[in-house]
Amino acid sequence: NEALFTRHPDIIHKLCVDAPLLLWPLLDGLIWRSRFVSQGMRRVNYYIQHLVQDAGGNMNKALEWMAGAQDPKLIAHPIVEVFSDLMWGGLVSYRVLARKLYFFFCLIIFILGHGLDMNYSELTDMERVFIFVCRSFNYLGGMLQLLIRFVLLCVADIRGGQIVRTCRVPLPRFICSMKEICFLFLAVFLICMCSLEPLLWCFDNMYGDFPGSGLFTTTCPEAAVNHDAYVLVSGAALMLYWLLMIDVSIFSMRVSAFSLVCFQVLVEFWLYLLGLLFLIIAFATSLSALKHEIPAVKGIDAAALTLLRVSINLYSAEKFSELEASVWVFMVSCVFLVLASMFLLNLLVAQVSEAYAGIVADMYGYARLNRAAVTVSVIKAISPKRWNCFLSSLGFEQPLEFNEGDIGLAGGIAIMEPASVNPTSVDRIKRYGGTTSSEKPWPEEPEALTDEDKFLRLEKLIMRMGSRRSRRHRGGSNASSQSDNDSQNEPDSTVSQQQTE
Repeated sequence: NEALFTRHPDIIHKLCVDAPLLLWPLLDGLIWRSRFVSQGMRRVNYYIQHLVQDAGGNMNKALEWMAGAQDPKLIAHPIVEVFSDLMWGGLVSYRVLARKLYFFFCLIIFILGHGLDMNYSELTDMERVFIFVCRSFNYLGGMLQLLIRFVLLCVADIRGGQIVRTCRVPLPRFICSMKEICFLFLAVFLICMCSLEPLLWCFDNMYGDFPGSGLFTTTCPEAAVNHDAYVLVSGAALMLYWLLMIDVSIFSMRVSAFSLVCFQVLVEFWLYLLGLLFLIIAFATSLSALKHEIPAVKGIDAAALTLLRVSINLYSAEKFSELEASVWVFMVSCVFLVLASMFLLNLLVAQVSEAYAGIVADMYGYARLNRAAVTVSVIKAISPKRWNCFLSSLGFEQPLEFNEGDIGLAGGIAIMEPASVNPTSVDRIKRYGGTTSSEKPWPEEPEALTDEDKFLRLEKLIMRMGSRRSRRHRGGSNASSQSDNDSQNEPDSTVSQQQTE
C-alpha cells in the first residue's frame, strides 16, 4: 500500500469521483484480521498511515474527500471509523467541547439576564447590577463573537473561491448550512435586542419620576414604547439558543443519529402543515360565502381560526353544536373534520413511517458524515506542532505483529475486537518456506482456476466415479455367472459317475 499511496497520493479522491465501488476493496485490503482467537478476542491491524498523513507529514485529505462524497455507507466502513475516531479523540473533541461549553455558558447568562420573570420595582441595586452584567456579556461575549465568526468564515470562503449563487446572488458557501443560518438569525436577533435594550434607552433617565426608577432601570417611558418588540425578539433568540444546543449530540453517535432522523422526518410534517393550511383557507372562504348568522364562522378570519381549533381538537363539543344552526355550515364543517382529522392525519403517519424506514438504515452513517465534516474543519486550524505530536503518539514507524512473535509491517495500529464480530477462518498472509533474501525470486504461485476449469475438474471427477462404479458392477456380475456354471456342472459329473458304476 505504501507504493500505491506514494505513486498516487490522490487515489482516494479519484476513486470517490470516478469509481466509488472500487473504494471498498481498497479499504478492505488495509485491514488484517487474525484467524486465531484468544479469550474471545481477535487481533486486528488497521494500516491507516496513508489515510491520516500524506508524504510530507501533513494531514491527508482522505477524510475530507470521503465526507464530500456524502455516502453514509462509505463513511461507516470499519477502517474509516477507526482513523476518523482517532483524529476526533486526539485532536478535535476537546476543542469542540470547549466551544460547546462556552455556548452553553452564554445560554445560561442569557436566561439569567432575560428569561426570568422580574419586577424591577422590587429588585435591589445588587440584583439590577447583576442583570446589567449578564446583558452586557450577551452583547459583548455573544453578539460580537458571532459577528467575528461570520467575518472569518466569509473571508475564508472568498479566498478559497467557495462561492455559490442563489437567484444570481453570490453568497459564501458556509451560508448554505442550516446550522450557520441559525447562527446568522441569532446574531440578527441579538443586534435587534441591543438596539431595543431598555437599559440603554433608560440610561439617561434612571432616576426619573416613574415606577421602578433607580439604578439600571428598564421601566422608563422611553423604553416602554419598544417593550413588546424587545420581549418578542428575546424569546426568539432564546429559542434559537436551545435549537443550536442540539449540536452537542455530536459527542454521541446514537444521539446524533436520532437528532438527524428527526430533522429528516420533519420534511413530511411541513408537507402536512401545507396541506392543512390549504384546507383551512379553502373551507374558511367557503363558509364565509354562505348566508348564516353564526359568529364562530362569520368572516374568513373567524372561520379560519375556528377550523384551526377543530383540526387540533381545541374546539369543544358544546361550541360545535352551535354550528348546527345552519345545515350547510354543519355539513361543510363535518367534511373539513373528516379530511383534516382522518385523511391528512393518517396520511402524515404513513409518510413519516415510510420516511423513517428509508433513512433508519443509514442514520448511523449520516451521523458519521456530520462528525467527519466537523473534524475536517477543526483540524485545518490546528498548529503544525500539535499535529506532529499527534502523529508521534500513533507510532506509525513501529512494525505491527500479525500474531504473537510474528513481526509484520509498519504504518498502522493494532486493536482487539470481539471474535464474533468478523469471523475469520483463512489467513490473508501467504507464507512460503525458505530464505527471506530479497535476491531470491518470489516463489511461483499456483495459477488461479477459472470457473471453466473448476467445471472441467468436476466433470472429470464425476466421470471417474462413474467408471469405477461400472467396473465394480461388471466384476460382481462375472463372479455370479461363474458360480452358477459351477453349480450346473456338478450334477452332470455325478450322473456320469453313476452310469460308469
